[in-house]
Amino acid sequence: MNNCPICHKRIVTPTGPANAKVLVIGDKPDFEEIQTGIPFSGKTGTVLKTEMGRAGLQLQMMRQMTLWQHAVPGKKDPNRANCRDTHMQATIKEMTGREIVLLCGAESSAMFELPPISSISSLIVESDYFPPGVIVIASSSPGMAVSARHGELRLALARLKEVYEEVVA
Repeated sequence: MNNCPICHKRIVTPTGPANAKVLVIGDKPDFEEIQTGIPFSGKTGTVLKTEMGRAGLQLQMMRQMTLWQHAVPGKKDPNRANCRDTHMQATIKEMTGREIVLLCGAESSAMFELPPISSISSLIVESDYFPPGVIVIASSSPGMAVSARHGELRLALARLKEVYEEVVA
């Protein structure tokens, strides 16, 4: 188990093949992910794996991580900005060398200075933060689908499969 170099909280470390062409980034870890240290190991992960299966994709073949690598500090926490910046740099480093990134969630969208996720879900998006040559697809959080809102996630996964088949396969 690793700890955040800023606040020393236990972090959820990236998993999946280190050389995977696709990186799936969630907003922040949920309770189960914090406990296991593994991204997408809770209810959100169950939904994501199910929906990826429906789309003909396999999450275990992709690199996985969360943008916030531990529980999000409170807005008044003096470490919040430094933790955020450290986690963003780690995320950008993980993006480098990938061909496709699925960026999930409203907080991820905001941190990368993108429009609201509701207006860009399932679209290919660009940001000065993204490494050159990486195709980034925005998606609503799989956690939203836990409350039965599967449509946006399914559209984003359909786009991911389409781009994957064009670029990687």
